[in-house]
Amino acid sequence: MKSVTNSQLKLIACAPYFDKWTKRIAYFLCFMWLRLSDPPNWNGIEPFVQFLLNNGLPVDIKCFEELSDMKKFTASCLNDEEFTTSVIQQKQTRYFENSEMSSATQNCCRFHSSLPFSFIMQI
Repeated sequence: MKSVTNSQLKLIACAPYFDKWTKRIAYFLCFMWLRLSDPPNWNGIEPFVQFLLNNGLPVDIKCFEELSDMKKFTASCLNDEEFTTSVIQQKQTRYFENSEMSSATQNCCRFHSSLPFSFIMQI
């Protein structure tokens, strides 16, 4: 039988810690589409919508209209190096500055301003 080294014992002892942080990060993966690296698609947005609903946040048709508008906007920026190399806050700001959506619709979908963008950037 092979003996366990001190380093292996330390790694085994850290496993619950790593598991805790892995689960915490997985909890926020539904926000990844907000990085606007690619145009949003339903597969990326569905877990986000489910997260909102599970946390008691309303989702209505106006939010889906905004997401559709964001998809068109992001697709139009894929060849724009300034956009693709910008940090998420700059991308989101540019989206809202150029959005086709009315200000009433933008106000209806305020979830953008309450998201943990700094955390998303670190993933």
